[in-house]
Amino acid sequence: MEQLSFFDAEERHRFWPDADLRDGLPVNVAIGVPGVGERVEWGCMAVGSMPDLSFLGCSTQFYPRWTWSRGTRRSNVSQSLERLFGSRYGRSVHPDEIYAYVYGFLHHPGFRRRFGATMFRELPRIALAPDFDAFRDAGAELMQAHLHWQLLEPHPLRPDPAGAPEDAYLLQPRGMRWSDGHSAIEVSDRMTLRGVPDCARDYSICGRCPLEWAMRYWHVATDASSGIVNDANAMFERPSDLAAALGRLIEVARCSAAIIGDLPDNWGYADDLGISGLHAAV
Repeated sequence: MEQLSFFDAEERHRFWPDADLRDGLPVNVAIGVPGVGERVEWGCMAVGSMPDLSFLGCSTQFYPRWTWSRGTRRSNVSQSLERLFGSRYGRSVHPDEIYAYVYGFLHHPGFRRRFGATMFRELPRIALAPDFDAFRDAGAELMQAHLHWQLLEPHPLRPDPAGAPEDAYLLQPRGMRWSDGHSAIEVSDRMTLRGVPDCARDYSICGRCPLEWAMRYWHVATDASSGIVNDANAMFERPSDLAAALGRLIEVARCSAAIIGDLPDNWGYADDLGISGLHAAV
């Protein structure tokens, strides 16, 4: 959920100078993982704009692709890491390929099962899998879906009641909730969106599927001390656009689960290196 925020201008410009978008595309991307010591189900997510440092519902460590200093852009994929990948795979490997590989690798179920407990105590370590191209391609596809989820074709949801007025879709302070098990989303007392498929919960980030993250953050909240109102309804041109947005989050889950399911079983546990090859800059 995009929000207005206060920030240190100098710090922001190290990662997203001038604007978050250039020619409609993010000027930078960062991979976020839970900070060391956080007791949450481990996960990761790519962002294309300045993130909240509690982005994953806990303190979050970010690995940006680029940093800027005095107007000069610097790659956060080190040359030593490029050489290591080049030596392992017998060819020149572009930093963008390495970055996509890391994102794909961090989603591998075998890696998460093997090191899930360890990552409460230390940041993840990346292995050199035999099939570099498979992990690189999966990472690139996942990043495309996660950064540009608004462009996905939404899964159709059925409004109940049909033909309800626009204001029936307005988000409320209480937030959305599951209904009829997990097959429907109760938006308010006046609107329920039905037809949520099982695949909507096949992919999760730190224990929540995309729909559950929307349920957590898409509501109307008023800060008690300042009186500032954070109204998620402002994200939509029309209140009924909420249904399409939720449908796109279902598609994020579906396509992410499919991409992850196609990853090779062999993730190269025997050959590992520290993710420190990507400079931890946030």
